Amino acid sequence: MVANLLPSDGKLSRQNSADLLATAVLYAWCQWGKLEIDIAEKQSRYQIIENKDVLEALEMLTDSLRKKVIESIIEKDIDSLDSSCCLKEATDKEISFFNNIGLGILSNLDDKALGAVFTPSWLSEYVTKTALTYWQEINDSSAIPSQVADFSCGSGSFLIQLSQFLNGKSHIYGKDISSELGCLARLSTLGINNATVSVGDSLLDHLSINNSLFDYHEGLSAPKFKKKVFESYDIVVGNPPYVRSQNISSQYADMLKKAYPGYTSGNFDLVTLFLVQSLEALKPGGVASLVVSNKFMNSKYGASVCRLLANHSRVIEVVNFGDNQVFPGKTTYTCIVTFSKQPKAKLFRIINFPSGTKLTENKLAIASEQINELSVEQLLWHPWDLSVGTEKQILNTIRQNSKTLLTDEFLICQGIRTGMNQAYVLSQEELSRTEPEITFPFVSGRNIRRCAMLPAQEFVVFPYQFNEFNTAQVIPPSLMQEKYPKTWKYLQQHKVALSSRSLDKALPWYAFSRNQNLEQQTRPKILVKEMMSRAEFFADYEGEYRMGSGYALVAPQNMSSKVLQMWSAVLSTPTMEFQLRSVGTQLHSGWFRLLKHHLKCIQLPEFSPSEQEYAVEISSRIYKNPEEDKDLFLLDELVANSFRLTELMRQHIKQYLANIHDISRSSSKSNDIKPEASKPVTTTTETTAYPDLTPEQRALYLPVELPQFNKLHIERKDFLHLVTFKPNKRSPIHRWYNFTQGYSGKLVECLLKELEISSSALVCDPFAGSGTTLLSCKKSGFASIGFEISPLMVWIAKQKIRNWNIGELRDAVSKLSSEKVRLANDSNLLFQDYFNKAYAPEILRQIIGWRNWIWNSDLDGQQKDFLTLALLCILEEVSLIRKHGSHYRFLNKADSVGLEKLNTPTIASDANIQPILIRQVEEMIGDVESTVWEKAITNCEVYCGNSLSLIKELPDIDVVITSPPYLNRNNYIAQQKAEISLLELLPSYEAYRDLVKRTFRSHVESDLPSKLETSIEEVEKIVHSLELTENNNPKIPYMIAGYFEDLKLTLKALSQKVKPGGYAVFVVGNSRWGGVVVPVDHLLALLAEHSGFYVKQILVTRMKGNSPQQMKRYGRIPVRESIVILQKL
Repeated sequence: MVANLLPSDGKLSRQNSADLLATAVLYAWCQWGKLEIDIAEKQSRYQIIENKDVLEALEMLTDSLRKKVIESIIEKDIDSLDSSCCLKEATDKEISFFNNIGLGILSNLDDKALGAVFTPSWLSEYVTKTALTYWQEINDSSAIPSQVADFSCGSGSFLIQLSQFLNGKSHIYGKDISSELGCLARLSTLGINNATVSVGDSLLDHLSINNSLFDYHEGLSAPKFKKKVFESYDIVVGNPPYVRSQNISSQYADMLKKAYPGYTSGNFDLVTLFLVQSLEALKPGGVASLVVSNKFMNSKYGASVCRLLANHSRVIEVVNFGDNQVFPGKTTYTCIVTFSKQPKAKLFRIINFPSGTKLTENKLAIASEQINELSVEQLLWHPWDLSVGTEKQILNTIRQNSKTLLTDEFLICQGIRTGMNQAYVLSQEELSRTEPEITFPFVSGRNIRRCAMLPAQEFVVFPYQFNEFNTAQVIPPSLMQEKYPKTWKYLQQHKVALSSRSLDKALPWYAFSRNQNLEQQTRPKILVKEMMSRAEFFADYEGEYRMGSGYALVAPQNMSSKVLQMWSAVLSTPTMEFQLRSVGTQLHSGWFRLLKHHLKCIQLPEFSPSEQEYAVEISSRIYKNPEEDKDLFLLDELVANSFRLTELMRQHIKQYLANIHDISRSSSKSNDIKPEASKPVTTTTETTAYPDLTPEQRALYLPVELPQFNKLHIERKDFLHLVTFKPNKRSPIHRWYNFTQGYSGKLVECLLKELEISSSALVCDPFAGSGTTLLSCKKSGFASIGFEISPLMVWIAKQKIRNWNIGELRDAVSKLSSEKVRLANDSNLLFQDYFNKAYAPEILRQIIGWRNWIWNSDLDGQQKDFLTLALLCILEEVSLIRKHGSHYRFLNKADSVGLEKLNTPTIASDANIQPILIRQVEEMIGDVESTVWEKAITNCEVYCGNSLSLIKELPDIDVVITSPPYLNRNNYIAQQKAEISLLELLPSYEAYRDLVKRTFRSHVESDLPSKLETSIEEVEKIVHSLELTENNNPKIPYMIAGYFEDLKLTLKALSQKVKPGGYAVFVVGNSRWGGVVVPVDHLLALLAEHSGFYVKQILVTRMKGNSPQQMKRYGRIPVRESIVILQKL
């Protein structure tokens, strides 16, 4: 589904924060009813900014932002305001307006505010009304609360509702951590004299401790609140931010842990702390009603706050939305918890929403759901069980008629943790590099199906043996070398990286980082997916598989393989799925999640000997035909009878799961790994591929869609990863040099096979990159030719397709190993500033020293090229940077964007890079040795230059397989500075700039025209639909126009060379600029039709998200990454 966070008019989010806040000031002024001032007159607006209430709101902002807001108020064009802003609006419209303003402001806030989701008016109304109603029931129906609060007030939705319900008779207090949102909230309450809004951290500001003195209070089990907040409020409402501790700074997390020591163990969520704070802030008899994530109810981090609420408050009502989505454009698992500061009662109210409920802005939506009452005793145990009615009866019946827990039969354990999967995990192609005795299929939840296992795509080296006590021990080095020489040689190539891990000193460098559960991995077991769309378990009765993610249920020693199969089938039955879903965590789209503490709660059916014999018989049939439901239902009948479920209960389970599977199974089909499953995309229509967008949104963000090509879409999820370079990282020779902008060799092989290309065909790649198409063709015996404008990529591609002499390469690595460390300087290096930032001085001197040694040695040309390429391959590994798009992330800068995600250690500044270089050379020699060529001699050539001019020199060709640069503004040449400089491929910086200018116009540093012109009508419509912000490069429209002109010329040139009936295959990615989607695949298809090609298919491999900046400003509209298959007429 296309999620969207757009304002109703589609305009507000396009402005910067100053303009948005200025609009909010003028709107709030009109809402206040101050109509005696004509805001169309600029002079009159000075009176607005001099108003004390407006000044109070603006004082929350920084000086610079406040100045910009005031300037914008004075200069703003009145026509840019909502046409009805000077009319008294209904509360719904008012809240929607301020929420939309807040959404626009979010794009300029820091990470701490990203957990904010703005509360729709129907929800804030329900919560506020609920809290007030219960408060009056507890206190006095005629009483009015004196103080009410929202400690995370955002844009002021709850403050507006409180003012409406309380009519100025209570003091309303709001607080938010963001000064911009605090200002917005104050504007939303303009003219409400009894409202106060402040800016600050609600979780820390109210504590009676100084943030620098946390150590003094470290032993406290609960925070100490200042008197001004402790027991001060009659009502607390709100929608606190949904932020996990992993997404906040470690410093802030430490402060929270010291302030709330009883509620911050492990990975916690800020909502649990807001629940604690709200309870403390209430007066006796006070009521809090908060919109929070429901995950605290059954996740470990929520156990403490669940105990607090169950034992030290009166839980009044829980509204559980389950997996139904409350906030447009946000995937959240939401509930409303209402409680009072009173002793607990006997019962509480529960409202559960069935999966698939369509939540709309209907004020009666909640009231229309079935309401039940449950015993408070159910809250005393964690996880909370909120099942009601027939569902509750079913669970109670199961528990009453079975005393056997899953843990009575099975040991629950997690998968292997190697500490460096990239070293231990092999692809199918790499299996020849290790001995099969210690290499095992490595599977995850993606492989597990109901009583079936999809073929393993990965394999793990398992360097362990078992002693007489069946305890796993690392195989000693001497035995590894003797019995498993190939594996030992393979691991040696990763020794430097493996040695950098933190291991027990008694363990050798090639041991796994964690040694738990290794014995269990070899035993018969049931493999468990962590996240499922339906119950799916598989019996590994031979202990064949090693598991990465998910869980294993290890069988007892005396359990037969047939009984193990039976239990895996039993767990897959509808009755057991009902129980699993009840204890697990509900996820979006009908999926659910099982963790270890959930599995411990599962109760198994208890069969008589004859029943078990029958269950074994049925299970064996299920394993022969896992997708046949007849036998599964027979087995389910046995399970249900064992639990003594009535026919009514069984029918309820059937209908319950049918409703959920309508949602979950449709979403899971796209995740099935079935390479042969090519199916038309069913979500497209003749008019649009984005039916979830409104016509207004499509007009704004999809001005050109070309829906006539929708019918050609074929969904190919099996190509999801093949259109990326990732599979190449484990493919011999392809992995020489990490060119992440390319696709995989496996994709080329699949396309040649599926298109049934003759072995005598000539294949062309006019954008050859690092040679993936050429190398794949050579491996498969196809003649090929390629063009590439980067001299570095041409040199690398030539090395990949070269015929190497193994003996000479062995001699070269022997000489390299015998040399001492080489140090040298080179003052003539281009990009000297870059080198100084990217490398420690000692490391850089070694790089230059080894380059000079290679070039000046008595090695022959082939040996020198091979060692030089190995040196290029390790440049990033020994640097202080990691490549990202067309830029770099510096690992030694704490504020580097995305650095925490990389989790990459930096090399020591005085490290010796020679072992790393030798390891790389050895790995490359191993690749040459293990590669099998289809033909002894295959003609394979690559030339350096502009493809548009070189295509004209081509002979007639049969097939084109290529990927032009994506329209993503990335200047890929900029990432090649170090390599180009070290190889001395360019004489000067001017030559570098000239090269960049001559590249395909997919970035703003290329040779763009001074005048915005295009010969393509559809492209002209796109560029004139863009509304770029001040942060966007003004050359982007010129780049888009130039990109499609270059694409048009390329297609015209190729149409002169591709034989009739021949194919041209383009891998392309759609993009989005200024909110506008650019359908590159459809525009390519249109241009191809005009150039003499027939559009055969468009294979949709995946839907990509947008940049965080785009999503915050314009909402999320996924864009296609496609393979366009053309045939020459």
